[in-house]
Amino acid sequence: FDVSGLQIANALRRDTRRYKYKHKIKVVDLGVTLDDIHEHDLPSEYVTYKKTDPRPGLRKNGATEDEIEFLYEGAWRGSEYVHHGKRVELNAFRPRAFVEWVESKLEAHGVKKVVPDQATLAAAYRSRLCNLRFYEGVEVLNKQAKRLAEEAKAFADKAVVPGGLVDQVRDGLPIGSSETWQDVVERLVECSRNDE
Repeated sequence: FDVSGLQIANALRRDTRRYKYKHKIKVVDLGVTLDDIHEHDLPSEYVTYKKTDPRPGLRKNGATEDEIEFLYEGAWRGSEYVHHGKRVELNAFRPRAFVEWVESKLEAHGVKKVVPDQATLAAAYRSRLCNLRFYEGVEVLNKQAKRLAEEAKAFADKAVVPGGLVDQVRDGLPIGSSETWQDVVERLVECSRNDE
């Protein structure tokens, strides 16, 4: 419950210089009201409005005189003229009270959980089944891949490494070649596999 909140709520209800609605929509303000503040004994916090008196804008945005009196407390002159007042933010509620307050606002305006039509629900059901089957399949593949990786490592651990490997790699790396020693080792492995 503050000047900005009232401005935003009012801007959403009408065309502005920045935005023109193409359709007629119903805007429901679920924001904190002065009645909510009193009913829930919500603490306020101090706010300054700098050089601008917010009262004309508040009236333009539909604030009552009681709301304006709460939000605007006056002005004082320090190094510059500063208008000040109060506001109440949503975090003024205790967590459980906040949830109950939101639910009461939704219920008061007839908001209910959405249940789509049969075709939408059927598509969602099938999609979920597809995802489950896919991930079950991936799990099976991961187990098989792990087993294959273990078998491959065991096979490699038993393999006989050729003697003179350093000389073979050095001979396979001519000066000026862009190949690395890893490329030569890979080539030697491929040759040994082809010889099997």
